[in-house]
Amino acid sequence: LLSNDPDIHNLLYENRASLATMLFAMNLSVFLEKILVGMGKTKEVLIAGLVGSWLGQVPAVWLMLRYRHDLSSIYYGSALGYALMCA
Repeated sequence: LLSNDPDIHNLLYENRASLATMLFAMNLSVFLEKILVGMGKTKEVLIAGLVGSWLGQVPAVWLMLRYRHDLSSIYYGSALGYALMCA
């Protein structure tokens, strides 16, 4: 990717499932946001973004990092926040 360091490549390879889950949820949330913006519901997009980030991602990552100290905890916590935003 942006590094030639094999340790970084191995770290990303080991966490590919959590990274893919987070990227899927992120892209789904962006897709759904664009629909709402197209409908002129920008206030709802703002609220969903704030709720998803501050009531979803931040607490989920914090809780997951308390029990597992690895990169996948960050990715899965972010995915939970994005999923909350999509709901």
